[in-house]
Amino acid sequence: MSWIALVLELVSQLSNSIVMRKLGKYLVVDTASREQRYYKTFTPRLDLGDEAVLKVQHLLQSQFEKALTVRDIAKIESVSAYY
Repeated sequence: MSWIALVLELVSQLSNSIVMRKLGKYLVVDTASREQRYYKTFTPRLDLGDEAVLKVQHLLQSQFEKALTVRDIAKIESVSAYY
């Protein structure tokens, strides 16, 4: 797989690092030390009909890069973790 790293380096040298990173993202190739969530866009269904769930969905969408546990989310919503 070193040829992919070479190609990405050539793209970076011949254009710029932004183009190289976009190409890496398109090809699902890690262009740096990142977790896999860098490549995933969170798009929840917003038609479930539960206001508490909708509020949490918006919270997760706006703070996707943060690590939140079920217990953290339940505390924010003032509900039990079971709910």
